[in-house]
Amino acid sequence: MITKLGFLIVLFLVGVSISDAAKTGELESLDGKSISIPVMESTVVKIMEKAGVPGLSCAIINDSKVVYGKAFGVKNSETGELNDETTVFAAASFSKTVFAYLVMLLVEDGVLDLDKPLHLYLNQPLPDYRK
Repeated sequence: MITKLGFLIVLFLVGVSISDAAKTGELESLDGKSISIPVMESTVVKIMEKAGVPGLSCAIINDSKVVYGKAFGVKNSETGELNDETTVFAAASFSKTVFAYLVMLLVEDGVLDLDKPLHLYLNQPLPDYRK
């Protein structure tokens, strides 16, 4: 049985890249296989039902741009109020795990060195960057 946390981890860790998804209506996975957006969305709904997840928001980011986003399910199970792209979810410390996983992928690819101080990766001191 899929746990709620397991389901969320799968959503975050399944690598998906999109090239012209808006035009083609398809997503391309990292292994080169394609899946149509409606099929992907229907799969998300089926997994949500099986895992007992009432609502979630999904976003796919490619080249620092959100290229796909959609809200699924409800934000309040008792009232049935639908979830939308502005719904705020309490993710606790889940984002730390995802960030750590992504950092380790960069380490594995040789992009980052865990023994190198972070400030050496910056073009200027951190306080000099504008907010």
